[in-house]
Amino acid sequence: MASIVTPIIETKALTKCFGDFTAVDRVYLKVRAGELFGLIGPNGAGKSTLQDADDVAGSQLRPG
Repeated sequence: MASIVTPIIETKALTKCFGDFTAVDRVYLKVRAGELFGLIGPNGAGKSTLQDADDVAGSQLRPG
């Protein structure tokens, strides 16, 4: 039987806008204890914006 593990990081429809520009659009993310997680993508893809927006939301994507 599979065990239920509470996520240590979770976002639901996370969106970050700068004026009329949407930098991060409805991101759903769930990371459970023991999982390896990384953000990859080209410059300007929104990686740092996602980290900054999620830090404000309290999930702390950066290592503690």
